Amino acid sequence: LCEAGYELSDVLTRAYQLAALPEKRSLSPPPLLVLLGVHHAMGLSMVVPMNLHYPSAPWYHEGAMLLQGAAAVALLLQCYGFTLDITRPSHLRQMQLSLAVGWVALFYSRGLRYAQVALEAVFFFEREGAAGMRRGALVASALMGAMNVLVLLEITGKTLKFLRLSAKTPAPEDAPAHFEELQDLAEDSLSAPAGPALAPIRPLAALSARQRGLAKWRGAGVMVRHQLSVRRAKQA
Repeated sequence: LCEAGYELSDVLTRAYQLAALPEKRSLSPPPLLVLLGVHHAMGLSMVVPMNLHYPSAPWYHEGAMLLQGAAAVALLLQCYGFTLDITRPSHLRQMQLSLAVGWVALFYSRGLRYAQVALEAVFFFEREGAAGMRRGALVASALMGAMNVLVLLEITGKTLKFLRLSAKTPAPEDAPAHFEELQDLAEDSLSAPAGPALAPIRPLAALSARQRGLAKWRGAGVMVRHQLSVRRAKQA
């Protein structure tokens, strides 16, 4: 219900910006609006009817947990990745392991198990004779399924790209280019799937992809240096 509330507020906010605030229309380009429509369709169309008529359906709770749990795992691993220095072999291995774990979690929750739960919901409404709910479940599940496919394709490409990476020490003359390549790949791999999660945040929307990545790495560096200074102070 909290997710549906956020999505409703997002729709109303963007509608107001498009209608009454011309200076903010750039925050909602048409491709992003299409992506948000696909993402928000399930929450806005199914949550309230499900809470009213089928609140105890086990597949309903499992489906919500799959989608929210997948997002939580991805964000936690992403935040952990910001603390790693992938020019160090041990940190690179941790990054590769975290990406692999994230891929498995997303493949199960947004792919394999999601499809099973969505079909279970459709068959349930068919047995209940709830034609309207059945049609709503078909449309909402198909749209969210399309979103899941996009997310899985993106994370699969990033994970495979990073798993092939080696942390071998380059020749001195090649070191700057090598480290820049590692950082660029890390920025790309740690970026969240495009769209809903980052769209409402104006500072990020105003920056280029490279600037966002550099800002994340600088922030992580500041955090790590602060933690080290606090630890040294305690030891002293």
